[in-house]
Amino acid sequence: MLELTQVIGNLNDVSITCNIDTINLEWYEAYKRIGRYESAGGLDIALRFPTPLIYGLNEGDILYLDELLAIVVNIIPCEVLLIHATSKLEIAKLCYEIGNAHIPLFYGDNETFLIPYEQTLEHSLRKMGFSARKMLAKMHAKKRFSISLPMQKEPQLKPSPNLKIIQKSIDAI
Repeated sequence: MLELTQVIGNLNDVSITCNIDTINLEWYEAYKRIGRYESAGGLDIALRFPTPLIYGLNEGDILYLDELLAIVVNIIPCEVLLIHATSKLEIAKLCYEIGNAHIPLFYGDNETFLIPYEQTLEHSLRKMGFSARKMLAKMHAKKRFSISLPMQKEPQLKPSPNLKIIQKSIDAI
């Protein structure tokens, strides 16, 4: 097993001449701090990032690099709704509706937005007058609208020294 703990760079920023192996991730797995995967080349890989991934892993992120091999992130295409919003009012309305439903929103090209596909949401958006179509696409973490508050560290919980477990008999109830 190969344990990887950091992002070294991205294929868009560096030139690599060695063999490239990929870890295929669903878009929602790009935010996981810990995970176990098998690379396309069959390597057993454990991802164990020391802190939460605020912005997630992106297509082409290099997780391992030596003279012979680079291990790189590949985001798997999934079913999405491609939504066109042509005015500021439409964009505001779309963001309100999507945010109200707590659905992840990604920006696309040329005034388009992407959300994970849900048939009921597709019908609702069309009823509201939006142009939406189902398609396969990669949802990149760097194109996701995210919260503006910083992520907090995971809480370190410990049991109270005064914790008592009391067992009552059924007759006492």
